[in-house]
Amino acid sequence: MCAGVGKTYTMLQVAHAEKSKNFDIIIGYVETHNRKETAELVKGFELIPRKTYEYKNIQVQEMDLGCHHCTEAANCTR
Repeated sequence: MCAGVGKTYTMLQVAHAEKSKNFDIIIGYVETHNRKETAELVKGFELIPRKTYEYKNIQVQEMDLGCHHCTEAANCTR
C-alpha cells in the first residue's frame, strides 16, 4: 500500500463501528502522522502504552508488552 492513502484513518473508522457493536478494541500502536482528523479518531480507545529505549544512539518507541494490560491479556482464558 502507498503512504497517505488513508489506511490508518479507515482502520480507525472500522474500529469505531466495531466498538459500537460492543467489541473490545484496544490500540497497540498508532501513528497519526500529526493529522488532526486521524488523532480525533483515536479518542475513546484504550491504548497500550509506549516504551522508549535507545538503539544505536537513537531513541525509539514500541508497544510496552510488559504493561499490566498486556500481561493480563496473555493470561486471559476467555
